[in-house]
Amino acid sequence: MKSKSILFFLAFICMRTIASANTESSVALEHRFGLGAGAGLSIPTYGQTFRDHASTGWSGEVHADYYLSNAFGLRLDYYRLNYKSSSPVGKTFNLGGFYRFMDTAILTPVIGAGVGYANTSGNENSGLNYNNIIFNGKIGLDYSICKNWVLELAAKYDFLFAKGDGTFDEHGLVPEVNFTYFFSATAKAPTPEPAPAALPAASAPTVAKDQRCHDIPAGTPVNSLGCPINEKIDFTLGVQFDSGKSVVKSQYHQELSEMAALLKAHTDLNAEIQGYTDNSGDKNKNIKLSSTRALAVKNYLVKKLGVNASQLTSKGYGPDSPIADNTSAEGRTRNRRVVASLHSK
Repeated sequence: MKSKSILFFLAFICMRTIASANTESSVALEHRFGLGAGAGLSIPTYGQTFRDHASTGWSGEVHADYYLSNAFGLRLDYYRLNYKSSSPVGKTFNLGGFYRFMDTAILTPVIGAGVGYANTSGNENSGLNYNNIIFNGKIGLDYSICKNWVLELAAKYDFLFAKGDGTFDEHGLVPEVNFTYFFSATAKAPTPEPAPAALPAASAPTVAKDQRCHDIPAGTPVNSLGCPINEKIDFTLGVQFDSGKSVVKSQYHQELSEMAALLKAHTDLNAEIQGYTDNSGDKNKNIKLSSTRALAVKNYLVKKLGVNASQLTSKGYGPDSPIADNTSAEGRTRNRRVVASLHSK
């Protein structure tokens, strides 16, 4: 009962952490190294002799993770299983792999499997005290609290086979809670999509940041930018993303800071952050990707730069409204863009 109370308490702390976390719209773990620890329960499930001599206790682990990509990772861990009754103990060293189903999502299901070496001792039945290879599998949920911390809620199942005698097999279920701290990536970042080429002045859909509307008829109501209140003013942001990704990278922070300053200075204006793609691939997937990217830019302006959330909305338009010819590489590059469309409240 005490072990279950400890697990419930840990789960409560984790839920409180999730509820109060200030998260990003996506997470990037590729080529990152992490160190973590966790605790849970040790529940004997299979092997009649094992179950007769052990009852539910507690478990603890430490581990090191490395992600080969945002989806695939490796884990080296040591964990200790302390069962009750005659105080049997299992000590294991393991190497395993795991897969994130939604590789950049802040909340994603995870599966994994591993193999290692186990030592069991302290059982009143000497047949349960031995060393052997151990196999394990797990399912769980990963929650990225922020770009460095990941919370894991998982259930692991251990398969420890006695040497030639199934009578002494020891199988156990281990529900656990883990926290992992990931260090910044040291590998070279993926090559970004090329920045859009400059458009001819006559066809440019943007307004320079120091430009105001001109030739406004006398008596026309204007906003704080000096433009008619019923007109929209589009700013094309030079934000580019890695292929298929939606993480706002550091080289675009300065331009977004300028847009944030503009919005803070002109609180009579709202902006729709619009995402666009070229026409390559499935249209529905492009719309979803452009929506995710537009939302990432909006969240960055609000959460990192302090723009009032009530001033911003976001929407993905996918390949709609191209500004260049999609039959050329240059045209497709120019069509992959993020636009801040300003309008009066």
